[in-house]
Amino acid sequence: MSTIKKIGMMAIGVYIALINAIPAKAADATVEIVSGADANSNVSTTIDTKLSGEIAKRANFFLRNRTTLDDSRMVGSFTSVDLSYALGKGFDAVAETQYVPGSELDARLGIQYFREAGKNLTAYALITRNFSENPNTEFTGVLGYTKGIGGKWKLAGRMEEVVNMTDNSYNYDLTRMRLGIGRGKFTIGPAADISGIGSGKRPTYVLGGFASVKF
Repeated sequence: MSTIKKIGMMAIGVYIALINAIPAKAADATVEIVSGADANSNVSTTIDTKLSGEIAKRANFFLRNRTTLDDSRMVGSFTSVDLSYALGKGFDAVAETQYVPGSELDARLGIQYFREAGKNLTAYALITRNFSENPNTEFTGVLGYTKGIGGKWKLAGRMEEVVNMTDNSYNYDLTRMRLGIGRGKFTIGPAADISGIGSGKRPTYVLGGFASVKF
């Protein structure tokens, strides 16, 4: 087994241990449900679950699972597990493992950056690369905006962009946009998921709404 795959297997093992061992106060969780229809009126619903927390000083974990159910009751699932180590000034070294049922584990190494711009805006960027027979590089960027709009209510916006490409070709891109009204730990509003913007072909999209809750 290659060193990179060993890292991936270790990440999965660490996550399983974390679920059983990490105190609840050390972990943050968010669950988002988004439902919408594409241009052909095909309806799909996705549950997007995120769990993050501290393993040790300067070391953290992040788990994400997206499970989608469509009209034909076909289920799709994507899971990623990140282990990160703080390097300073907003930068972290990252070991990431991605998993899609029916496929091999995709172990990746990279670096991430997070910054708060003022009181309302946050920016996050992650770039990783795998080392398979046909290696690819993946970039994820997230912009978040939150602003109080009177009393206990808030306006919350989020845009996420994922781009994946090999050394010689373009694989895919995903754009997820959310704009909602929130109170406390709950947020609800319209949602748009778009794919294929950079493919040179007509993009596909799903338009609908979302609801999210933080634990």
